[in-house]
Amino acid sequence: MADLEAMGRLAHIITQNIDNLHQRAGSRHITEIHGNRYLVRCMSCGARDRLESVRLDRLPPLCPECGGFLKNDTVMFGEPIPEDALRECYRQTALCDLFLVVGTSAVVYPAAEFPVIACRRGVPLIEINPEETPLSGLASVVIRATAGQSLPAIVERLVPGRGRR
Repeated sequence: MADLEAMGRLAHIITQNIDNLHQRAGSRHITEIHGNRYLVRCMSCGARDRLESVRLDRLPPLCPECGGFLKNDTVMFGEPIPEDALRECYRQTALCDLFLVVGTSAVVYPAAEFPVIACRRGVPLIEINPEETPLSGLASVVIRATAGQSLPAIVERLVPGRGRR
């Protein structure tokens, strides 16, 4: 996906990953809908910072911006999605001209709602997943393979002078 972004073929990633997988691969335009395990978030102002920057001389740790309580940035079961992340997901869904869904069960909401919203706007949906999902019937193209198998093949076809176009 980082290669697709570098090629100008991928504008944004909405991910449920919390592990910096996309960042380590080189992607830059990412919304982490379930947060990031390497960050903390202020429960008052929403400021995010690196986990290792938290001072533990006073518990609970406090936000250096507003004095609010800090918590791990990941969204736990029952917690709401941070408003800024949710807003960006809806914004990106409204802007997209193609929606690529890769390796998700498509049953966790609100993440599973974004491709449906895009489809309602007439945006083509491409699903990459070895298994059928609730989105399979909406998809314009379904690729029954893993991300590791299919994405490199897609990138290879898009690189000028290599593969078929």
